Amino acid sequence: MKNSASYKRALGRFWRLLPHGGTRGIVLQYHSVGASPRGLDVISFRRQMQWLARNGAVVDLPDLIAGRWPQSTSDLTCAITFDDGYACVYENALPVLQEFGMSATIYLMTSGISSSVAFSSDSFPGLYSDERMLTWQQVRSLHEQRVAIGSHLVHHEDMSRLSRMRAEEELRDSKRVIEDRLGTTCNRFAYPFSHFTSEAVQLVGASGSISVGATLLTTSRFSSGEIGTSLAATSVCGGRCCSGTDSRPCRIEWISILRAFAVRKLDRIVLAELN
Repeated sequence: MKNSASYKRALGRFWRLLPHGGTRGIVLQYHSVGASPRGLDVISFRRQMQWLARNGAVVDLPDLIAGRWPQSTSDLTCAITFDDGYACVYENALPVLQEFGMSATIYLMTSGISSSVAFSSDSFPGLYSDERMLTWQQVRSLHEQRVAIGSHLVHHEDMSRLSRMRAEEELRDSKRVIEDRLGTTCNRFAYPFSHFTSEAVQLVGASGSISVGATLLTTSRFSSGEIGTSLAATSVCGGRCCSGTDSRPCRIEWISILRAFAVRKLDRIVLAELN
């Protein structure tokens, strides 16, 4: 069965039925930060990061999934991700992340990353329009500055529509080029369009990816047999799931940040759920 953003919304509604007052984890998914037609403007992005610095903790995505959450007075822990591989992440988002000491993950559509002159996103179906793509030099710089690099396939393809052979090629080739370029293991993956099938999940796990972007979570274990108490969160990662428990109730949700997503909306969505 194909899963999509509508499924995530339904899952979010389920989580809201859980008891309030416990620890909450959120994956914040961004794409573009800048002045492009669908980009979140830099001022708004900075305000959001400033808000997170004041109201929660930002951790690396595998730590969020595994339940390695910092001890703090806040009940909110977040991970930040960027999809596709736009140059504005390096030019506009990275300085803000560095200002607040925050880590992030960026998922690359590797056919769009050039060795020298940046490609235009308009040359690739499925991407935001009027964007410049990253170059490998910029990717290496991101990697050196607390931004983890993950795969978003070679082409921005809907994995729920690909043959098994094509999906395996896309996963293998994108992972290989990232590892060859950076000289390090690539074990993070995000599904383009957030679409996948059970077979796609298995293929991602077989490829060695252990941290899946746009993470969906399921309840799997409870220390007392009661929902919301020491909830273990398990990511969809093809059988190679990271899981963890917390002595407090916990929930993990996924929010895609759109162009019109002002900080007051982030405040309303997040803090309303914590009270």
